[in-house]
Amino acid sequence: MRCFALDFAYYSTSRRNSLRAAQGATPAMKEIFVHPDLTQMAHCRSILEEAGIECFIRNEETHDLIAGLPDPMRQPSLCVTDDANAERARELLREFESVGKGDATDWKCPQCGETVPGNFGSCWKCDALRPQPGSTAP
Repeated sequence: MRCFALDFAYYSTSRRNSLRAAQGATPAMKEIFVHPDLTQMAHCRSILEEAGIECFIRNEETHDLIAGLPDPMRQPSLCVTDDANAERARELLREFESVGKGDATDWKCPQCGETVPGNFGSCWKCDALRPQPGSTAP
C-alpha cells in the first residue's frame, strides 16, 4: 500500500515538471545538500530563501516514515529549483558551514565552574555569559 505523502510528492514533482515542459522549459532541479538532521536542513533552506534562491527540501515528510526511524535512502535533501542558482547556493552553504567551526577552546564557567564547549557564548548549565578574553573572573 502506497503512502499518500509519497504519491503527493511524486504527483507534485511530475506535475511541476510537466508544466515546465509545456511552457518550453526543461525540468530544472539540483540537489545541493543532504543531511539526516531535518532541523539543519530547514535552517539551510531559510538561508537560501533569504538570499532569494528558490528551493525546497525533498523527503521532508517521508524521511522517517518506516516505524519512525531514519532511513538513509530517504534522507532529507535540499534542492534548488533552478540549476543556475546551484553554485551560488553551495557557496552560501559553505559560508554557513565554515562559521562556528573555528578552533574555539572549551572554557570554564566563572559562576558554576562547569566546562562549556568553545562554541557556546553562555554556560549551558547556569546561563552565565562567557567571559571576554583577557578579563578576570569575579
